[in-house]
Amino acid sequence: MERSSNRNAPDLETLGIVTTPWGGAGKKWILPPRDLGRWRHLGWLAFVPGLILLPFVYNIFRFFQGFGLQIFGNPKGNGPAGLVDWIPLIFVIPIGLVFLGILWQVLKVVSIGVGVLSQSTRTEIELDEKGLVCREVVGWKKFRRQVKDRETLRSLAVVTGEEWAKLRRRVSSEGGATVVPLPEHLRYMLIAKRSDADMFVVSFAYSADILGALAQDMEQLLRLAPATIREKGLVSIAPISEGGEDDDDEAWSSLEAGTLPTKPEDSKVSLEKREDGLTIQIPSQGLLKGSKGLFFFAILWTVFSTFMTVIFALAMTGAIPGKVDGSPFIAVLVMSFFELIGIVMLVASIHMGTRTSTIATSYGMLFISTTSIFGKKTRQWEREGISRIEIAPSGMSVNDRAVMQLAVVEKGEKTFGCLTQLNDAEIEWIAYELNQSLELLPPPIATPPVL
Repeated sequence: MERSSNRNAPDLETLGIVTTPWGGAGKKWILPPRDLGRWRHLGWLAFVPGLILLPFVYNIFRFFQGFGLQIFGNPKGNGPAGLVDWIPLIFVIPIGLVFLGILWQVLKVVSIGVGVLSQSTRTEIELDEKGLVCREVVGWKKFRRQVKDRETLRSLAVVTGEEWAKLRRRVSSEGGATVVPLPEHLRYMLIAKRSDADMFVVSFAYSADILGALAQDMEQLLRLAPATIREKGLVSIAPISEGGEDDDDEAWSSLEAGTLPTKPEDSKVSLEKREDGLTIQIPSQGLLKGSKGLFFFAILWTVFSTFMTVIFALAMTGAIPGKVDGSPFIAVLVMSFFELIGIVMLVASIHMGTRTSTIATSYGMLFISTTSIFGKKTRQWEREGISRIEIAPSGMSVNDRAVMQLAVVEKGEKTFGCLTQLNDAEIEWIAYELNQSLELLPPPIATPPVL
C-alpha cells in the first residue's frame, strides 16, 4: 500500500533536526543525538583499551622527548665526535613525532568511547552547489564522507539494515541478511543511489520518521521527484525523467540486476569443465599481490619495531648514556609486543602469497584443497549441505579496504572462507561457476565496502 507525499513535509524542528543555510543556495542539517539505550555500552570497547594504551604511548613519547632534549642540550664538541652525537637526532625527532601522532589517535579513541557512552553521536549533513558532505560526530571526533558532484545523485531511500544488506548484495535470494538487531528507532538508514549505480550512506541508526523527513527536505534541493512513502516504512525518492516520473521500484531494480561474471583477462586461474563437474586451479599469486600489500607493510612494521626495540634495550642497559624521561624497560616491553605483531603479519602475508588451491566439483560434491607453508588441508561438502557460495568480506582489511573471500555457506549458516589472495572479480567469477556446476542459485554480484 502506497500513498503520495504531496503533503506538507514533517516539521524538522519538532523531530529535533536543526537546519541552517549553507554555501549560498545550500543547506545544513544537524540531526539530534542518537538515543542508543543499552547499545551505548559498546563505548567501553573503545574507552577501556584506549585508557590502558594511553600511559604506554605517553611513556614512549616522553622517552624520545627526553632523549632528544639531552642530545640537543649537551653536545660534546664541535669536531667529528660532536657530529656523531647529533646524528641520533635524525632518528629521534621523526620517531618522536610518530609517537606524538599515535598519542593523538589514542586520545581520539578515548573520546569516541566517551562519546558513545554519553550518547553524544549524531550526523551532520551539508549540501551545496558542489556536492554532499556527511559527518558522523562521536564526541569530538568527526568521520567525514562526501559525494563531490551532487549531479550524480539520482534518488534517495530510507531502508532498514536488512534491506540495505540486500541492496549491497551481501545475501543470496534464498538467504536472509545477517545484521545486528537494533531497536525500532535505530533500525533505519538514509542512502542515496548515484548515477554509477553505487550507493552512498547519508545517515544511519535513526528512526524512519527522522530520516524520512530529512529525505523529503533534501529532495527539494536535489530537484528530485516528491517522495513516495510505503506503509511498511520504506521511503523512496525517484528522480524526474524527461517523460515524467519514473516508478520508484524501477529506479531501484537496476541495483539488483547484474551481468554474468566472466574470467578476468589477467587472471592466472585455470578452469577445466568435465561432464561430472569442473576443476579450478589457483596458483600462488606472489607475495605482493597475494597478500594485498600486507607483505610490504609487515616488512616496514617489523623493521621499524625491531629498530625501536634495540634502541630502547641499549638505553635500558646504559649503552646509550645519560638520563632521560620515561622508563626504557616499559618501552622495550611495548615495542616487543609491536614486533611480535609484525612477525605475525609477515607470516600471514607469506601464507597468503605462496599458497595454492584446487577447487573441484564432481557428482554433486564440492572439494577445496589448499597447500601453504602450514601444510595441505582439504575440505569437502555434499551439495545438499550447501546453502550458497558467494563473495563476502573476510573480516580483514588492508589500507582501509575490506579483503573479500570466497564463502561456502552451509545450511546451518556456518561459513568456510578462502581465496582471499584473489581479486574481487576473480572471486565473483569462481563463485558463479561453482553455483552453476552444483546447480545452486547464482550469487548476487557483490561490491566491496569503502572504509
